Amino acid sequence: MGTGYAVAEKREPEEPLMHTTFDVDDEEWWWRWQCYRPSPAIWARDVDPKTGNGVLDIFAPASQEGIGTIPAWTFPVIWDIDEYPIVKVRYKVSPSSNLGTPVGLWIGPFPDHERKSRRVYVALSPSVIPAPKNRVGNVVLIDDGEWHELTIDARIIRELYPDVKIIEGMGFDSAGRIPTYTKGPVYSIDEVIIKPELK
Repeated sequence: MGTGYAVAEKREPEEPLMHTTFDVDDEEWWWRWQCYRPSPAIWARDVDPKTGNGVLDIFAPASQEGIGTIPAWTFPVIWDIDEYPIVKVRYKVSPSSNLGTPVGLWIGPFPDHERKSRRVYVALSPSVIPAPKNRVGNVVLIDDGEWHELTIDARIIRELYPDVKIIEGMGFDSAGRIPTYTKGPVYSIDEVIIKPELK
């Protein structure tokens, strides 16, 4: 049996670790993003034929009485948060009802020695009440159906895990029970960048 190694490509100091646009010329989005575990989401890449600009839409199955997890996750290779601390995301969360849409963005170190997840919510929509214990900071995901951009320093997760350096991944999912959707995506992602902190 052979041994496999993950070899990180050499990058220029200002080059991002990851830059996903979902545009027609983005050849990496399909293997960088998972929308099927732990429970499948209904997803679609929506590309404007005139401009080539694309987004990833995540839908909730309309046949269920509320939705458990609607994942869109990514796991970059060798994500050192001291080298690549800045995360920028352009997103849209659709309002599901007057109660809002409980969606969160998490960043997670690798599981502990007992294989327990250590994912940390770094942004939550206002309808996630009460906030989970694994939440840090006060960044809000606005669920008004409009496009928004947020920037987060991934090192904020050291509030819970002070010694963490290497990150397993990050992603969106439901941070509470989401009402059934009959049309339209629950949330959409337009662009995600993980990059150095330029001085």
